[in-house]
Amino acid sequence: MKHVLFVAVALLALCGAAVAEGECPSVKAAADTAKAAADTPQMALFRVPGLTDELAKGIIKALAEEAGILAAKPSVKDTLLAITFDGKKTTAEKVQKVVTTVVTDATLVKLGAAPPMAHGPCGGCPSRKSCASAKE
Repeated sequence: MKHVLFVAVALLALCGAAVAEGECPSVKAAADTAKAAADTPQMALFRVPGLTDELAKGIIKALAEEAGILAAKPSVKDTLLAITFDGKKTTAEKVQKVVTTVVTDATLVKLGAAPPMAHGPCGGCPSRKSCASAKE
């Protein structure tokens, strides 16, 4: 038992030293994942109790004020709101803050990389006035 404990402590010490030098594989993998998330569009899926077309419009209007929002697609039937955003310009926390400011009991259901074409056709999103592709 003492041998197992010694090995565990030794591994922690080695990884601790590697972390200080940025070489621990698990820490490096987490950093790479965070960087990849910032480089690709992200999607946050919210459950919004009592979602109506009018409420969705209010949330989308509030989201339009946040930089980096690429699309917001409500499903009134399922009471879900899918928000695609640019991880370089905003964070999931900021998106969640905007949504919960409008609807306090909205909950984040899923967060991850946006599926291809989740942002929809160019010019159709809340950020169309400030979109980089609109300037091309």
